[in-house]
Amino acid sequence: MGNVAKPRPGIPCVATCTGTNQLNYQKGFRYTYKYTTATNSFLQGSSHESSGVAIECLVNIDVLDKCHHMLTLKNTQIKGSMSNEVELLPGQEKLRSSLEKHPLQFSFQDGIIPEICPSDSEETWALNIKRGILSVLQDSYTVNKQKTVEEVDISGKCLSTYKVQGSLLVKFKNLNDCSLRSMAVTSLQSVALPNSASHQQILDSQLECTQSYKGGIIEMATCNESNVFRPFSKEGKGAKTEIVTTLKLLKMEEASPMPRVEQKTSQHSTLLFERESGKGKKTRYSSAEQVTDAVRQLCLTKGMTFESADLFMSLVFDLRGLSLGALRDLWQRALFKCRDNW
Repeated sequence: MGNVAKPRPGIPCVATCTGTNQLNYQKGFRYTYKYTTATNSFLQGSSHESSGVAIECLVNIDVLDKCHHMLTLKNTQIKGSMSNEVELLPGQEKLRSSLEKHPLQFSFQDGIIPEICPSDSEETWALNIKRGILSVLQDSYTVNKQKTVEEVDISGKCLSTYKVQGSLLVKFKNLNDCSLRSMAVTSLQSVALPNSASHQQILDSQLECTQSYKGGIIEMATCNESNVFRPFSKEGKGAKTEIVTTLKLLKMEEASPMPRVEQKTSQHSTLLFERESGKGKKTRYSSAEQVTDAVRQLCLTKGMTFESADLFMSLVFDLRGLSLGALRDLWQRALFKCRDNW
């Protein structure tokens, strides 16, 4: 289940092409954008006590043909923040290498991106980041001129409402009503229940994007996403996550020579978020005893640090891989043992 890249050997990444020409990306040209996205989680009313992660990179869009484009990333930096402290995440070189290693071919139908063609060896987490970048680039209004349209992107399958404000195109999504949002492992992703009232949703999530064009090319795009955890959000308080993303055109130039790509690919997918299957991955903690050791380390930690936050997040995910018997064993070992009685 989920949005897994499907093998379709010998099928071109772009089998068809729209006959419209609302946008003006030129074949043989490269468009370089600066991309930044920052996720910040905090308790409302005390935003100085927050944590987050940010990604900065250069995005090259090569126009191989009218409807056949390719994305590559360069100069990637991934930073973590805790309160007012910002630093590069551990393993920076490995993360950068994974993100920049594989170009991503995609179908660009005059603003709409219905299909992507990832490399067979592309890591899922890296592909999801590229899906997020392309989601900012997508525009379903310009070609259709419909104010409300169903879109598929990293957020799910959602109704998007478009509004033209002068030279700007504004897109709004009520993410509470999106489908196909239940595939993420993290706690903030949710899925709307059929016929459920808005007050029954655990998360109150909204997205607004603004795109500006020059000469039929996206010159600037900014997206602001807000996720509020409803159960603890009375009187303007509670847990909140904000995501601010920008994509700014730096230059366009003729690409000479054009990058060589496989005209026929074996993997086809969409912009929908893809959950990692976990197959073939090593579990960090293979026994309740090892997880107990992680609990001990957390108990000894004083204050919030990057290391303690990373250890806690790893512990949460690794607990999911334990059997029922191992969890019971862990409960007996770790019960009431954060009081210097190890």
